[in-house]
Amino acid sequence: IEPPMVENVAEYSKSADDIKLTFAQKQAVNHFEGNMLINAGAGSGKTTVVSLRILNLIKNHNVDPSKIALLTFTNAASKEMSDRVQLYANADEQLKDVDVSNMWSGTFNKFCENIINEHYEELKSYSRSGIDITPETIEEIENSIVPLIKDKHQSINQIYDYLFR
Repeated sequence: IEPPMVENVAEYSKSADDIKLTFAQKQAVNHFEGNMLINAGAGSGKTTVVSLRILNLIKNHNVDPSKIALLTFTNAASKEMSDRVQLYANADEQLKDVDVSNMWSGTFNKFCENIINEHYEELKSYSRSGIDITPETIEEIENSIVPLIKDKHQSINQIYDYLFR
C-alpha cells in the first residue's frame, strides 16, 4: 500500500491565494518568462510552488493546460503534482470549472518515449549520426535526451532541434 503523499489535507481546501509562501516561493510562482529551475530540499514546498505556478500560468496568463508539460522523475511525484493542481483549481472560484487533466504530466522517460512514438516515422529515416532509428534504438535515444532535459540550460525547443533538425 502506498503511503499518502499529503500530510495536511486541509491545505487543499484553501484557495491558492490563501497559501502562505516565502519571498523566494512567491518569485517562483509568479515567474512567467522562460524556463525555471526549482532546487530545494525535502519538505521545502517544491510541489506546492510548482502546483501554484501552473495555476498562475492558467489563471493570470491564460495558458491552456494542454500546453503545459509537467516533468518529474517518478510516477508518484507526477500523480501527486497533477492531483494537487486539480485540487487547488477546484478550490479557486475562477478555476473551479477549468479541467487541468489535459495538462501533460509524467516522467522524463515517458516524455521522451512520447516524442519518439509521435515522430517515429520521421525518426526512422533520420540519419544525422548515420544510424537508422529502429525500435531497438529507442532506449539509446532516451538515454541521450534525458541528460539534455536535466540540463537547466536546455529548452524543449533546443531538444526538439537536436532530435529533428
